[in-house]
Amino acid sequence: VLGVVVATLSLAIGGALAWIVARTDAPWRNQLALLAVVPLMISNLITTLAWIALLAPNAGFINSWGRTELGVRTLFDIYSFSGIVLVHVLHYSSFAFISLFAALRSIDSSLEKASYMLGAGPLRTSLRMTFPLILPTISTTFLVIFVFVAENFSVPTLLGTPVGFQTLPSLIYY
Repeated sequence: VLGVVVATLSLAIGGALAWIVARTDAPWRNQLALLAVVPLMISNLITTLAWIALLAPNAGFINSWGRTELGVRTLFDIYSFSGIVLVHVLHYSSFAFISLFAALRSIDSSLEKASYMLGAGPLRTSLRMTFPLILPTISTTFLVIFVFVAENFSVPTLLGTPVGFQTLPSLIYY
């Protein structure tokens, strides 16, 4: 379940970023592309420890701020299934971005222009022409992210152990 949820959300976020950078002329898209790749340069373990420092229920910086300023005991508990998903998605969406960006850049733009000339709008062109062309990349990226999440040890062990959530690597370890 964890692998499917993370792979789906990572593809949605990474795909949206890849679409913005590769297929639009949005301002700051080059800087967005650089920022989208940064999480791959940082270890999952370091990222997890940083999120623990921010969102630990009793001592995290954000939750402490929420307790003092807003009167809310816990804004977000990082020691949960959703915390594990958050850390994984923020890391693996950059992997999805790289693969989908490469696939979108490899499509000849004259195919989309021909679709527009034949009367199809942007949505119809995307669904009937662009999406089928990148479907092999989407399915391969989904599978690779699923495997990466299934074999990851540090994130589910650090964040799932306090609440009794275990994946296969942490179950083997214990």
